[in-house]
Amino acid sequence: MNIKNIGEYHDLYLKTDVLLLADVFETFRKKWITNYSLDPANYYTLPGLSWQSALKMTGVRLELLTDPTMWLFFEQSIRGGLTMVSCRHAKANNPYLSNYDPALPTSYLMYVDANNLYGLSMSMPLAVGKFQWLSEEEINDFNVLNVSNNADIGYVIECDLDYPDNLHDLHNDFPLAVEKGVITNEMLSPHSRHLYEQANDDGKEYQPSTKLLATLKDKKHYILHYVNLKLYLKLGLVLKKIHNIVSFEQRPWLKQYIDFNTEMRKKATSNFEQKLFKNGNNAIFGKSMESLRKHINFSLCHRWDKFQKLTAKSSFKSFKIFNDHLCGVLQTKTKIFFNKPIYLGQMILDLSKAHMVDYYYNHMKKLYKENVTLCYTDTDSFIMHVRTDDIYRDMSLNSELYDFSNYPADHPLYTKDRKSIIGLFKDECKSIQMVEYISD
Repeated sequence: MNIKNIGEYHDLYLKTDVLLLADVFETFRKKWITNYSLDPANYYTLPGLSWQSALKMTGVRLELLTDPTMWLFFEQSIRGGLTMVSCRHAKANNPYLSNYDPALPTSYLMYVDANNLYGLSMSMPLAVGKFQWLSEEEINDFNVLNVSNNADIGYVIECDLDYPDNLHDLHNDFPLAVEKGVITNEMLSPHSRHLYEQANDDGKEYQPSTKLLATLKDKKHYILHYVNLKLYLKLGLVLKKIHNIVSFEQRPWLKQYIDFNTEMRKKATSNFEQKLFKNGNNAIFGKSMESLRKHINFSLCHRWDKFQKLTAKSSFKSFKIFNDHLCGVLQTKTKIFFNKPIYLGQMILDLSKAHMVDYYYNHMKKLYKENVTLCYTDTDSFIMHVRTDDIYRDMSLNSELYDFSNYPADHPLYTKDRKSIIGLFKDECKSIQMVEYISD
């Protein structure tokens, strides 16, 4: 290369870095233009590009909410993915382990993850328009159990739910109907309070925080998708009162886009292509959850009078000095235009929770009863302690629920027939047996 000094090394590094980035971006552009007929160079972010690609491919026209009360109704019912530790320690004991003890009960630690969970929800019927409040008379005549999951008209319902005492032991490791709540100091257990004091030896007072809570408490004014309500009622929760119902037209309008990306991901021959089509789906969910309240105004200033004018406004938040002649001023927005279909994010999140609840209670609990314990969950995955003679035999008998494509080719359950099918559960350990689970 005839490099003579560090400066030439520096220049070569920058040149190769820029050229490599250009090659990667041009490959990305060509791939996206070929599949979606849109040029990524015209967009700021992948979520924006993916959203426009989905609208273009499906041809859907989504109605925006114009009723402020209805907007708030959907906004307050948005609850993110649940991450929770239900069990601190579990140890497996089975013939696949070197330390197997036949004198002890046989058990397995099972770590499964749902393929493209949000993609599954986005393939289901979702709202497209004709939103309206049901009248009191219509609410009185409404029976959610009579509504099909694939009906042309869907519902989001505000109701009171009772959690019967006889379900508390059964549902203790994975309570239904999670809700946002504030954790106050009075709610902390003595052990949690002790841990907090240990971690904050400076005596700083505990600050209440909002968390997603999985509790066995009764639910008041709880807003949820009708598919979730049907599932919770069938699992034993009791509907005490319906306060409000919003109805809407629905159809699986995103399924075409999700299925296309899923199929392209199956055919991908590189990690780049796999991630490209995976992120193409995931970005849609992110766009449906866009928080308009967090949008800001940012202004660059190089004159003192402009800086004084901006910082004197009630919307002023902070500033950043870049050099002696330039600074940036951050302001909150004085007007917010709620012009996004926020209802999609609410529905995608609720339907995702319904899929996980259905798998755990209508399959795992139904099959193993008290012999399965949830150790940990994180939105689309479960770690479970299962007491059974042979977990692989059980999985083979229920193979329609699982994707075994990541197993070794010589494994008895290995097959590519259900590779990457959305909603199916995949063994995150790839058939390697987990020995022990510990959580702090």
